[in-house]
Amino acid sequence: MSVPPATSRDRSSDVAALLPAVVPALVALASRATALVCGFAMDDAYNIVGNPALRSLGGALRSALLPWGAAADDSWTHGLNAAYWRPVTTLFWALQTQLFGLRPAGWHAVSLLLHAGCATLLAATMRRLGIAAWPAALAASWWAAHAVHAETVTLSTYQTELLATLFAFALLHHAAGERDGGRPARLAVFFALALGSKESGAAAAVVWAALAWVRARGEDAPLAAQLRRFGPGFAALAAVGAVWLGVRSTLVDASALPFFAALDPSQRLASVGVIVGHELGWMLLPWPLAPFWDQTMLAPALSWATPAALAGWGSLALLLLVGATQARTRPRVALGALWWIAGLLPTMQFVPLPVGAAERFVYLASGGVAVLLANALHASWQTQSGRFRLAAAAVAAWILVLGAGSALRALDFRDDETLHRATVRDHPDGFSGWHYLGTWLLDHGRPAEAKVALDRAAEILPDFPPNERLRAAAAKALGSGQAPEP
Repeated sequence: MSVPPATSRDRSSDVAALLPAVVPALVALASRATALVCGFAMDDAYNIVGNPALRSLGGALRSALLPWGAAADDSWTHGLNAAYWRPVTTLFWALQTQLFGLRPAGWHAVSLLLHAGCATLLAATMRRLGIAAWPAALAASWWAAHAVHAETVTLSTYQTELLATLFAFALLHHAAGERDGGRPARLAVFFALALGSKESGAAAAVVWAALAWVRARGEDAPLAAQLRRFGPGFAALAAVGAVWLGVRSTLVDASALPFFAALDPSQRLASVGVIVGHELGWMLLPWPLAPFWDQTMLAPALSWATPAALAGWGSLALLLLVGATQARTRPRVALGALWWIAGLLPTMQFVPLPVGAAERFVYLASGGVAVLLANALHASWQTQSGRFRLAAAAVAAWILVLGAGSALRALDFRDDETLHRATVRDHPDGFSGWHYLGTWLLDHGRPAEAKVALDRAAEILPDFPPNERLRAAAAKALGSGQAPEP
């Protein structure tokens, strides 16, 4: 039996059906394309450029069995990264080194592709959750264009976050398509790859648990039946987590200074609320941004009575209430709310971290916000086509604004000096921007400019020993008439 040739109408309908699937990836690439002109910056200097373990695959294999900073050639990096173990990222970087050397354009192209892959998986996961094609595509495109992700996608160091999220989204995509929460072997593989990329991959298991719980709440099956249904998946994820923790505990040194080292437990918890409130604010208004959210720009809460602490914990409580009460009637809303909370758990300072907050910390978690947006668009799509067109137009305009902001923000990462000057431009009262700008200027033989920047840092945070030592070095260089050794 012969098959009639496809007509132009058939081909156009095929293209129309395919378009929602590719739009998030296209938005991801278009909004970040300016990253291709950037060099290496900030932590790339010691993680990639100055990391001898990446020069060969053999060296990377040996380094993958050591703490993340073990191969670095300076003690500061050893101390900073001794608490991390990221073998998947180490091997992935070694492969890129073989392919591109230290030409940053190749590394940035890989980051763009990883980001596009995350956006595509997010849209596909929402489709498996029952959201229509265009609402899912628009919400995933909003996520892909969001300016808060500029740091994550533009700095090659944060391929750690891109890889962890890619494997986490792959796990959730698989789980969303299986009634029993996914096949244990696949869940285990995706989870192991996420954890091996970065510790934030642990959130994948918590989001999976939220998905399983929401599905269980939507059915009236007995507890024994639910345990048989989701028990194998839970056991697989728990086993991978236990092995990862066991191996990690034998390799790493978790003594890095935490951001809230000087606070008592009550103040630390209150300060978590401050951080969470800021992170939610970045999703709504991602400007101005900064790579250094230090305590001068993100002051810890010294009591629970501060508005910032109450607002942050209040938002968490509200989202938790939504997750707990809407599971039966609006499961996607419940999942989106719980996804946001679960995604932030690894960075909430329950396990002390060297930094208090960072824009990269919301990369995986913000997938939950995208699910909430997609569900709202889906509701308008179901009820009235005119209403959906209006909502879609508003979201499309939002995507354009965010995409333009992302393209401009990526250019701030062209090099270290540009990044530090952008930071002091947007946060003139923040210590880290001035301190790091002064450090860079001093290292590059410009002590007069360095002294100005370091003096400004000292005004913001007096008597900080590292800054005082640099100020003295700059003053000495000016007094002798010679620039210090870079």
